[in-house]
Amino acid sequence: KEYNVTCLGLGSPETSDNARAQLAFLLKVCDALNIDCARISIYDPVFTDEDKSLLRQLGMCDTRIYNISTDEEPTMLFMPHCDLALYESVLAANWSSSRLNNSLFICNHFDDYIQNNSIRSLEDKAPHLLNIAPNITSYPLPTSPDWPSAFNNTSVQFLSKHKFDALATVIEEKKSEEEQE
Repeated sequence: KEYNVTCLGLGSPETSDNARAQLAFLLKVCDALNIDCARISIYDPVFTDEDKSLLRQLGMCDTRIYNISTDEEPTMLFMPHCDLALYESVLAANWSSSRLNNSLFICNHFDDYIQNNSIRSLEDKAPHLLNIAPNITSYPLPTSPDWPSAFNNTSVQFLSKHKFDALATVIEEKKSEEEQE
């Protein structure tokens, strides 16, 4: 099945060298995987009119929707250097076994948030990230000598099958708790 792509938090390609490098990387990845630009949904509140025009010319869709996949369609989520709150919002909006199992994340390494925040803080501010981080298989991108700050701490992350089964129980328990509240 062909991937859909959701890109959030890219930054402004017009004003940021890092955003231009990240956009070029995203386009290269999509080209390598034969993903048409029409399957890329992209949004950042900092986009300028020029950014929006460029992205439309490339064939991308402007979106504010955080649903990263349907139960059947795999989705690549490209979120370079977004903040903890946005990762948590996206995970919460898609907190189902089937959606997370069909998702590939290219973003900050989730485990770094666990290492750099107290468990108590994460339980309050990012419970979904706290639950998913130990179950993610992560492959860090190599350091880019030309764009070190554009890709530092960026990893390709996904739920591996053996870890997915353990997380599925946690997901269902969490959904039950949320429904009871």
